[in-house]
Amino acid sequence: MYDKTKLNKWSGNDATIRIKFTPSVIKFNGSKGTFTLIAKNAEGYDAPVAMTAPFTVTILRPRRICGWYEKEGGKSISYFTNEHNSYEDQITLFSSEKGDKAKVIDTGTSGSLYEKYPLLRISAVLYVLYNNEVHKLRLKGKSLKAFKTYREDLAKDNKTFYEFETEVNSKKEVSDTFDYYSATLTATKPTDLEIIGPFIESVGTTLDKIDEQHKKASVEAQEKSDPGSTQHRYTEPVINIDDEDEPATLETDNSE
Repeated sequence: MYDKTKLNKWSGNDATIRIKFTPSVIKFNGSKGTFTLIAKNAEGYDAPVAMTAPFTVTILRPRRICGWYEKEGGKSISYFTNEHNSYEDQITLFSSEKGDKAKVIDTGTSGSLYEKYPLLRISAVLYVLYNNEVHKLRLKGKSLKAFKTYREDLAKDNKTFYEFETEVNSKKEVSDTFDYYSATLTATKPTDLEIIGPFIESVGTTLDKIDEQHKKASVEAQEKSDPGSTQHRYTEPVINIDDEDEPATLETDNSE
């Protein structure tokens, strides 16, 4: 007598399938105060297209990512972690030269990694609904603080980010060293939870599966290889890891 339990094992249907989630990207340029859209296509990503601000999104899921960018001996090197949810999460630090596979550098929490790598900076990665499609919007520095303040202000009225459409814009900032721009977030009209609910569920369940996949891969990589190996490959595209275009400091908190 055959049943699905046996057949799934024999047929290979139970084999782990690597989960990929690579939506289009909205990129903010803090030196100019402009936004660009990097649309996903079947082969990869389209060339960046300028966006007109302000524009409206609905925030579905906030995440964190840490990293920095260096130019060493004519080489451009990105250092970055996997996306994660909290400052308490165990994360993996990678390095990648353009065109090369990502290499494992270290593991730890964002705070412990900062003690070893003081150039490390935290950014928010916001999964948002824009034009009825899921996009990623990354905010760092003063823009990250703007998101934290936005979330805290909503919480004062027992509200959260997905209950409102959010207008995204930019404003000029003046520092002691140079002028730059930060992103602004403003709650507008209430959302319909029955409409955005399926998007939040889809994004949330997919990211949770990716986190479990990453956790398993991290354990396997540590067991099989030393830091610096390429056996643990980062499965998300390296996007928005670029030169600092606004002042930023590490902030280890539990707001995201």
